[in-house]
Amino acid sequence: MSMLARQNKNLTGDAISKDGGDLAPSGISRTGAGLPASDNTAIRYTIPTAILISPPTPVFLSAKVTAGTISKADLEAVADLLVQYHFNHLICPMVFTKLAEVLQKKVVEEARKAVVECISKADVKNRLVNDWFDRMLGYIILKTECITAAAIGLLEPIQGFGDLRLNNIASLSEGRVAFLNIDPTGDDFVRTRRMDGGLIRAELLMLRRKDDADTYWNAYEQAYQKKLATLNQFYPADSVIAKGVLAIDIIGQFHQFRKAYCSAISKRDLVAAKTAEDLISTLLNDLP
Repeated sequence: MSMLARQNKNLTGDAISKDGGDLAPSGISRTGAGLPASDNTAIRYTIPTAILISPPTPVFLSAKVTAGTISKADLEAVADLLVQYHFNHLICPMVFTKLAEVLQKKVVEEARKAVVECISKADVKNRLVNDWFDRMLGYIILKTECITAAAIGLLEPIQGFGDLRLNNIASLSEGRVAFLNIDPTGDDFVRTRRMDGGLIRAELLMLRRKDDADTYWNAYEQAYQKKLATLNQFYPADSVIAKGVLAIDIIGQFHQFRKAYCSAISKRDLVAAKTAEDLISTLLNDLP
């Protein structure tokens, strides 16, 4: 059985498609991903459209953000469930690779090429792009030692969600959520737990929902640290590991903001592109 098939089995449980067949890897859907079996709501989805065909009917968090009804309980539930997922080694296995080298290759070398190609196709001029990547490359090189210490100490990187977005998260009830239609394939999803968790934070910041982003990230941080304590992996705030964790958080944000910038340029959404530019500039200007 492939890794993807095993992940499908672990995450979907007894979920079946509309015609009664098993969920196919090409249309992976996760039923209450990470929840204990006794608390796992049986929800069935069609493949590949993932349309709900049995109650309760969920409201997606993207819709709640748009309506201004997303709650602290929603955001805390996402954070708590993500941490459960991230520390489940059967679902979210460790990937044996050198994290600093992966970050340098993915975040700088490959990403620089992608952004340059993106703005070229859209016929957009941006003299800041090479400076962005030069500064981030310098930061990764400077922080390589503490990034490596964090990776070794926290058993990372892992194979995470990668495609985690607000429109992939359903609110089943106040304080209960489920992740849906996530495909954890490909080496692009090799990241740390916090880089994976930071996807939602970055999306909220791109939507100019800073208060919600802070609420979510504080909840993730608390759940993350609590879990580390139970595993005897707690690290002091002034340790080399803590410095590595901070560096990885910053690199992860940069990676997400540059992807958002590319997406906005491709769609010729100048407002979103400017938001991404501002977030990148602020991040780089505040590098510790």
